[in-house]
Amino acid sequence: TGSSAKSTTTLLLAHILASTGDVRAQAGYNGHRNVVRALLGLKPSDRFFVAEAAAGLQISLARTGPLLRPDITLITMVALEHRTHFRTLEAIGTEKGYLVEAIRPGGFALLNADDPIVMAMRHRTNERIVTFGRRDQQADYTVQEISCGLPGTLTLKVLWNGHSIGLRTRFSG
Repeated sequence: TGSSAKSTTTLLLAHILASTGDVRAQAGYNGHRNVVRALLGLKPSDRFFVAEAAAGLQISLARTGPLLRPDITLITMVALEHRTHFRTLEAIGTEKGYLVEAIRPGGFALLNADDPIVMAMRHRTNERIVTFGRRDQQADYTVQEISCGLPGTLTLKVLWNGHSIGLRTRFSG
């Protein structure tokens, strides 16, 4: 979940995971009812389920999280895109944090270290926390040296645990 990049992240993760097994993805229509429908549609052959979950007043993520029982929860960011339902960033963070609370034992939360509201969610689970960011040198995974100009493709360097890896995507611009 997150205030932005939910669908893109969900579909990218599903694409990556598809190389190792059958994946069911729920993106775009991300409300509670659609997540429930996707869960009910899972097949025994599905190795992975990647779901985008959104916050709203009708059904809280406090109810969606326990249904998902995720092994991994990824929070992209908290912003005021949800202002009609939640008046403050803190209220949005509280709502999105229910997915951190729902992590299965042995799972982990992947949190945006550049967003203080997201980082505050680390206290909502006893499971492992993994961080990513662009500015925070203390993040577990730090993105640096981004190149995204046309006519080239998106390339970047990711630093982790004293190592770095260059990544080249097929995304234009």
